Amino acid sequence: MPLTQLEQAGLARIDPDELARLVPPSVAIRDRFNTLNPLLIEKVSQKYWSSQGSLAHRTTITNTFDREILISYARHGFFIDLVSRYVGTKPHIRYISAWLDYPTSADGPVTTQLFHRDPPHLKQIKTFLYLNDVTDLNGSFSYVEGSHIDITRCLPQFRHSDEEVAQLYPDAVTTNVTGLAGSLVIADVNGFHRGLKPTRGYRALLTVFYSGDHTASGDLESPVIE
Repeated sequence: MPLTQLEQAGLARIDPDELARLVPPSVAIRDRFNTLNPLLIEKVSQKYWSSQGSLAHRTTITNTFDREILISYARHGFFIDLVSRYVGTKPHIRYISAWLDYPTSADGPVTTQLFHRDPPHLKQIKTFLYLNDVTDLNGSFSYVEGSHIDITRCLPQFRHSDEEVAQLYPDAVTTNVTGLAGSLVIADVNGFHRGLKPTRGYRALLTVFYSGDHTASGDLESPVIE
């Protein structure tokens, strides 16, 4: 069960067929992405790479989706029930966003490609809906299982290398979540996580950020879509 997996490991996953049954709006989002011109996506990726170099590993595509579909997906009863039981209260939607990650000329990982915890709240969950097939080559989501339990175990800086995380959690299992288009990753982002640096192709996903404590950036009535 996703709730048990979240509580124990900080990470859960759902395969495409099961997600389509549990959250039907996910199918509409996948179908919309599939109507986008693959050549256009590749062109956008190359444009950002060539113009901005090592700093350009991501571009947002949220505005290619209908706002009402995104809100219907984020507010679906499956997510609200799961997150409510995990955080212990009615959750707030901080934001909804879709993006592409692609290879860059940087020698190593940058920004969110390094391990990090998201700015702390008492409890917080992100869901990641893979819009294309994701492997370790195009940037799978990576998570240090169990690192959500003691969030005080960290170093002063925000981003952490593999070696630094291994020192903090020498016995932890780091899981790279690969999956077919339509797969869902659910994570307590108080734990150490990252998106692997793509080396071939691109990764497309839709993320929703749920928080158990109220924030100025959005709630169930007015989620931020960016």
